[in-house]
Amino acid sequence: MAVLSMISTVSAANYAVNNTTYSDIFTSDGISTTFTLDGVEYTFEDGDTFTFMEGLYENVKIILDRSVSIIAEGSVELFGDAGNDIIQVLSSSVNTTVSGLSINGSMSVDGNNATINNNTILSSTRDGILITGDNATISNNTINDTNLCGVNSTGDNVHVINNKITYAGMEGINSSGDFANIKNNNISSSGSNGINSTGNNAYLELNNVTYSDGHGITSSGNNTTVYNSRTHYNEKSGIYSEGYNSNITLNYAYFNYDHGIYSKGHNTTINQCYANYNYKNGILIDGNNSTVTNSTTELNDYSGINSSGSGNRFVSIKSRYNQKNGFHLTGADNSISSSSIYNNTWNGVYSTGNNVFLYNILCASNGYNGIYSSGSKAQMYYVNSTLNGQNGIYSKGNDLYIFLVLSANQNKLNGIYLDGLNAYVNYVSSANNNGQNGIYSTKNNATIYNAVTSSNSQNGIRSTGSGVKLFSIGANSNKNNGIRSSGNNAQINGVKTDYNSWNGIYSIVSTAKIWDSSANYNKQNGIYSIGSTAKIWDSSANYNKQNGIYSTGSSAQIWDSSANYNKQNGIRSSGYKAIIYRSNVTKNSGNGIYSTGSTVKIISNKAKYNVNCGALSNGYNALIESNQNYYNKYGIYSTGSKAIIYNNKAYYNKLHGIYSKGVSANINKNTAYANKGYGIYSRGSSAYIYKNSAKNNYKTGIISIAKSASIYYNTASNNKSNGIYSSGSYAKIAKNTALKNRGYGIYAKGKKRQVAYNKASGNKKRNLRY
Repeated sequence: MAVLSMISTVSAANYAVNNTTYSDIFTSDGISTTFTLDGVEYTFEDGDTFTFMEGLYENVKIILDRSVSIIAEGSVELFGDAGNDIIQVLSSSVNTTVSGLSINGSMSVDGNNATINNNTILSSTRDGILITGDNATISNNTINDTNLCGVNSTGDNVHVINNKITYAGMEGINSSGDFANIKNNNISSSGSNGINSTGNNAYLELNNVTYSDGHGITSSGNNTTVYNSRTHYNEKSGIYSEGYNSNITLNYAYFNYDHGIYSKGHNTTINQCYANYNYKNGILIDGNNSTVTNSTTELNDYSGINSSGSGNRFVSIKSRYNQKNGFHLTGADNSISSSSIYNNTWNGVYSTGNNVFLYNILCASNGYNGIYSSGSKAQMYYVNSTLNGQNGIYSKGNDLYIFLVLSANQNKLNGIYLDGLNAYVNYVSSANNNGQNGIYSTKNNATIYNAVTSSNSQNGIRSTGSGVKLFSIGANSNKNNGIRSSGNNAQINGVKTDYNSWNGIYSIVSTAKIWDSSANYNKQNGIYSIGSTAKIWDSSANYNKQNGIYSTGSSAQIWDSSANYNKQNGIRSSGYKAIIYRSNVTKNSGNGIYSTGSTVKIISNKAKYNVNCGALSNGYNALIESNQNYYNKYGIYSTGSKAIIYNNKAYYNKLHGIYSKGVSANINKNTAYANKGYGIYSRGSSAYIYKNSAKNNYKTGIISIAKSASIYYNTASNNKSNGIYSSGSYAKIAKNTALKNRGYGIYAKGKKRQVAYNKASGNKKRNLRY
């Protein structure tokens, strides 16, 4: 029975055939031009439709050489020679449709504009459907158990849509033509890749690919898009892309045995992808200049993202709970921004390439470092790196630049560890509560500016390199030192170091410079410097439990500083040729200034209310000049030989104004008044006492027990005991003035003393006695 229908002005017939009549039409040479159905002869016209009625069709070999539609009514099952195609659409057959058939074998389509839909392909020894023509549409087919590919397409502009393909011996879908559209297919258990696209400008969307023996989806053509697909449980990567300018967006790649997404091509865009639970990396990038945005990589057995390419950008990434690194970058010029990287077993970010750029990233609770960078010229901005198993930031590359670390807290080692030359760190809001140092710098020429480092288990900042600059630092309440610097030529400026368990600033370097800094309430010294030629100025060190400032280096200089209320000395110096100049030392529990070095200079300082001495010097050849010392126990106390004590004021001290024990002391042009002991007391074996003024002291104004003292041009008045007293055997006392003293004006007791040209008047006992 045949049915003929007319559509518009074009003649198109619809014929019904069964498993016996179809072979009169469809021969091994093609479609018959004329054929007979039910005793009626018909002429085939392009565009005719043949409906295959329900039944089993055996030994089928259909060759379509003209435009035709073959559709099924009911269950139509075709069997043929396993080594050949059951249906073959030749290139001359354009606009052909094959629909609704169950084919036990394969089909090939060479004609353009073919539509192959709603068919079932079973047990093919070849490709299930082979497409070599252009503009074909392969849709809604079910393809099972093929020896080669489920769908193999070499034509351009082919659409492979909504097919279900299982157990293909090779690829589920193989497409090598350009402009392919592969959409909404469900592919499982392929012997190679689930989908393999090699043509340019392909578009792959909404595919679900699982359990492939190769990759889930592979793309090697340029300008390919892989969109909103799921690739799970594949033996290699979920998505593998080699072409340039690929776009991989909104995909899910889980539980794959290699990588979730593997991109080798350049200029790839990966956006809104989820690559989790994979046996290697979540996302692997080998190409250059690619961009990954708004994606999540978590719980992968290797790293969340691994990139060996250069110039790649990673924006708004969540990479967490991976067994290695959150990010593993080995190429140059890569960047990560606006990303959260935490709970990875190794590092949050691991980068070895040069010029890495990190902006606005959170690295927390990683097993090793929050950020590890070994390449040169790395840049980091707005970084938060806390609670990591080693360091918050660990940089080994040279020329690092960091601006604004929001937090580098509670890391088990250091908050920030700088191990490269010329590092520059600007604005660290907090590097606190770390297991070692807040910031640890080991190489030369580092600059750390505007940092807060508190409550660390070792030092707030530890620096071992030369030429380091530490500016505007707050280093407080650390368990060791606020700042510990051991490299030469360090510069420490504008720092505040309070409440540290050891020293506020501990500098063990040569030619260090410390200025405009404060160090208060530390449990040892405020500032402790043991390097030669150190310079400390415009600084304050108060309320420390040992010394305010303690310098042991030779040729050290301390000036314009203050050291008050310390439990030992305000300023202590033990270095050769040290200079202490124009500083204030008040209410220290020991001495205001304590110097044990030789050839030191103590000049123009103010020392008041100190429990022991205003200035105590034990060194040889010291110069103590133009100091003001008052309300101390001793104003000046000098034990070193050849000391020069010149032009000082010592008044209202609890014992003596100036006390000198050293040999050959030179005590010159000093003023000592209202002291409760002697004004000037010299005990060395020889002394030169010249042009001093001693008045209103509670005991003798000037007293010398040196054997060969020279006492000239001094004035002693209104003292409560003698004006001038000398017991030296060879003392020389001349041209002195002694007025209104309550004892003797001048009392010279030595046997061979020489007394001449002195003036004495108004003294209570006698003016002169010798």
